[in-house]
Amino acid sequence: MEADFDLASFLGVAPEEAPGARGIRVRIDLTAPAASREELQDLVDTVQKRSPIRDTLVRPVDVVTTLA
Repeated sequence: MEADFDLASFLGVAPEEAPGARGIRVRIDLTAPAASREELQDLVDTVQKRSPIRDTLVRPVDVVTTLA
């Protein structure tokens, strides 16, 4: 995984900018001699549809922060 961040916002130099990632890239290297490229792509597609982490990243979610 790779991500692009603008650290100027995080460091307070550019507080008007969003501090979050501008983009996330995921590269998957699979070795399965008995599987075709199409079968591997189907597996990747299925995992993406079912992944709770990916789902959380691609849609807005509520975040509640409390100080104990």
